[in-house]
Amino acid sequence: AAAMNMPNTIRALVSVGADVEGIDATANRGRYVYEREYNSDGVLSDAESRERYNLQYNMTALHWACYYGHVEATKMLCQLGASVLFADIRNRTAIEVCAYRRLDEATRPRYSICLDSLKQRLIEETGGEGWEKHWPQLCNDTYLAGVQFPQNEEDL
Repeated sequence: AAAMNMPNTIRALVSVGADVEGIDATANRGRYVYEREYNSDGVLSDAESRERYNLQYNMTALHWACYYGHVEATKMLCQLGASVLFADIRNRTAIEVCAYRRLDEATRPRYSICLDSLKQRLIEETGGEGWEKHWPQLCNDTYLAGVQFPQNEEDL
């Protein structure tokens, strides 16, 4: 639901017991593919999915919402108390995922809005003390303005 920007579905899932910080085990393949091969209820557990498909992401719904720049899903997950400090298997927080995706000038505005929600949630999650140490320089517009990005592949 987060990767598809469905905030009402996210709220409904959490209201019936879904873990707002649950790790995604459906990357690339999905748990409903080829249901005839699965257990009787047609769904593999997270652990079974990870083992069967060698999944490497282990991102939360908040990571996915931030990855795609889904403003409403990001806001909803933050309102529901999702942790912005949870690190995926690559040791990236949702803040870092969003900050890196924000580097593309064409999509920067929506990622900036997501970062606003993440910052507010970070301040809540840390109790307002020491939140700055979790806020990468890449999130700051003044820092970003001073970074020179290559204009073409030869400059990389």
